[in-house]
Amino acid sequence: MKRTAPPQTDYLEHDEIEALFKSLPQKGVFSLRDRAIFTILYNTGARVQEIADLRIADVDLDGPFRVRLHGKGDKWRSCPLWTETAELLKRLVAGVQGSQSSPLFMSRQRKPLTRFGIYKIVKRHTGSLRRSTLEKRFPMI
Repeated sequence: MKRTAPPQTDYLEHDEIEALFKSLPQKGVFSLRDRAIFTILYNTGARVQEIADLRIADVDLDGPFRVRLHGKGDKWRSCPLWTETAELLKRLVAGVQGSQSSPLFMSRQRKPLTRFGIYKIVKRHTGSLRRSTLEKRFPMI
């Protein structure tokens, strides 16, 4: 028997997700990478670790757009990609220098992003949305 309650699960409504995508920066060194991360997370419903482990070879951007995700239990699954997601990834891959085994998402030090790095990116871009969302859902707080 568990002694504590599970933590509250936070989520965004559809209009809040649209506001998030509108608030993402259009220019900057990592604006394309950050936008691609949010888009592929939203498009596929992948776990953060699956996104962190992505390699260039795991993404099909020529024929039917899809991504192969390596998940828990050493299982692979294939997810279709929206055209918008594929276009962002094409632009991102064009800027990445390396082979097909290179990581798709890299940090400032040109190393693969970790799930903690992606967590920080998500936290940075959703910070203001979280406050307004909580105020809207729970006006007494």
